[in-house]
Amino acid sequence: MRITSVAVRSFGALRDRSYAFSQFTVMHGPNESGKTSVMEAIRRSLSPTNKRDVYPGKDASDSVTVTYEEDGETHSAGIAGKNAEWVMPKCLRAVDPDLYRSVFAMGPSDLDNDKPVTSGEVSSRMLSIPGGDQVPAASKALEDMFAKDVGLKSNSRSALNDLNSKLADVEKRLAAASSRESSFSALAAERAELESELDELKVAGSGLDEQRRIWGLYQSQRANYDSLAATEREIRELGDFRHVTAEDIAMQASLEASLSNARAALEKARAARPVRYPGGADPEAVRSRSRDIRRAVDGYEGYLDDRRAPSVQATGKDRFPMLAAIGIMLAAIGLAGCIFTIYSAALAAAGVAICIIGMVRRTPPAAVEDPAQARARAYESRVRSLVSDIGCRPAGTDADVGLLRDVLAIDEARAPSGTDVMEATQAYQHAKSKLDGFYMAYAGKDGFKDAQSRTEAYDVLVTRRDTLAKAIMDSGLDPEAPVCPVGEPTAEDGAREQLVMRIGEISATMNGILRSADVAALRSEKAALEDQRTAILVRGATALLASKLLDDACSDLFDEAHPGVFSAADGYLSEMTGGRYRIASDPRYKDPLRVVGAGGSKSLGQCSSGLRAQVLLSLKLSVAEEMSGGEVPVILDDVLLVFDTERKAGAVRALRRASEKMQVLMFTCDDQTAEMCRAEGIDVKSM
Repeated sequence: MRITSVAVRSFGALRDRSYAFSQFTVMHGPNESGKTSVMEAIRRSLSPTNKRDVYPGKDASDSVTVTYEEDGETHSAGIAGKNAEWVMPKCLRAVDPDLYRSVFAMGPSDLDNDKPVTSGEVSSRMLSIPGGDQVPAASKALEDMFAKDVGLKSNSRSALNDLNSKLADVEKRLAAASSRESSFSALAAERAELESELDELKVAGSGLDEQRRIWGLYQSQRANYDSLAATEREIRELGDFRHVTAEDIAMQASLEASLSNARAALEKARAARPVRYPGGADPEAVRSRSRDIRRAVDGYEGYLDDRRAPSVQATGKDRFPMLAAIGIMLAAIGLAGCIFTIYSAALAAAGVAICIIGMVRRTPPAAVEDPAQARARAYESRVRSLVSDIGCRPAGTDADVGLLRDVLAIDEARAPSGTDVMEATQAYQHAKSKLDGFYMAYAGKDGFKDAQSRTEAYDVLVTRRDTLAKAIMDSGLDPEAPVCPVGEPTAEDGAREQLVMRIGEISATMNGILRSADVAALRSEKAALEDQRTAILVRGATALLASKLLDDACSDLFDEAHPGVFSAADGYLSEMTGGRYRIASDPRYKDPLRVVGAGGSKSLGQCSSGLRAQVLLSLKLSVAEEMSGGEVPVILDDVLLVFDTERKAGAVRALRRASEKMQVLMFTCDDQTAEMCRAEGIDVKSM
């Protein structure tokens, strides 16, 4: 099939346009010149779509005619109104409209969409080797099997390395045990020989054989005796203390946890309903003085009555009026007669003196305490103190009582929460009491920690003591008798002394060998581990061989069963990149599409945006060629805009090569692309 022309009477903003096309035509024009509209008119005429989000939108006035040649005959297809009245070209009848737009008639976004060719039917039919989709899973399974059994590195965690570690430990213990076993006979022979020499010395000696033997044994165990004594001294220095058992430790942890939980529950209960009292009153102080607050509020009316009660007047007689009257009378009489006699003057002076004395020594009436006023003052003092105690500033009795009344109302309103706090407090006190009771046996928590530390030290020392005592007992001596019962042999008995000491050392070594591990059991354990290792090595070798066979098979498939689409795409990409990159299919990867360059093989997702566009254009050109046999024209709308100058030149060469097998129509607004196409002798038309 070959499109020869398109006539647009009405489509989007286009009116009365017509264009003729050759085998490779480039339609060049600026933005808004109608390139995308012409391409969409051709696409919608040849492969209608039900999509609504197309540009330009569908309209009843659309009128397009596309003329094409197929099988040597000329046909017309087009759009008249909303429906296309034509017969679809035979080469497009089996092509899905969405696939047509993604492969045969592409815009920039269609080119970037790799899904139509890397997944689905196109991928499985054209881009995959039969059965190749199972290769990555099989390869991964073999690799996991080898890694689990043998390990990818010498220090990797694997069953083989674990067995080798166990086997090395068994071989080490077996070597030590075998060495001790083989040396037992030699030691026995040496002891027999030494005992024979000792017997000879006994015959020639002075009868002090037993003394020398005992002395030699004690000398061979002197270090153990000294260590035993030091250990027992350390045990005594620990003093008397209550030993802490595992049950005690568990009990202490349980009680501490219970107290911690109770403390958390109490804090939660207290924080459950936070209360704000007026005047910034402290909630804890309010709860502790709630009864006093209640009594103060209830006593307010009585206080008011006391304050309104009349005051009691002072009682008792005042002696001033009487003395003053007498003094005034005498003074008056004296003054009346002072002009006649000196006696009258004296009488007047006496009267004045009496009046003055009465004024100086006047006795005020006795005051009487008023009970109502006393109660009022006591109430006021109590209210002031209570307001201060709950953290507020006193402001006068009436205002203070009002504050206390508001505080009391809020406190009583939160009574249910207060109950929760009380229960949580009781639980906390109970848990604390139990823990304190436990610590009481140790004189407190610090005493418990000290007892625990002493117990741990005691256990270590006792273990050391028992080990030393057993070593002394194995030599035939009494651990509780550190002093040698015989004296040191004389100088002339030195030879016999050395023999006795050596015999004692040999006897102790032989006793240790007798207590060592059974060599036969270690040999059986080693044989079992070696059998397991052999089985693992067989499995690992099988997995390695299978992986190699699979890899070789994939290499053969890569060389011999390469899909034809990849070969064509490889040629296009090589043309675009000057041979720097190739396209290949490798079933050993989960994504078989591989881009191969100087830096190795990588997937499409690992390519740069420019290289990705080159790969997808190469791949879609080859898929279009494979699917239609070159019968369906390839239409491109500004797909080279994302390419740099070098990539554009390569793409133009590749498109010219593709036009040798199928018609290529390209719409572009890029002047550089148009000039490159003219330089290649391609038909470039202006819009």
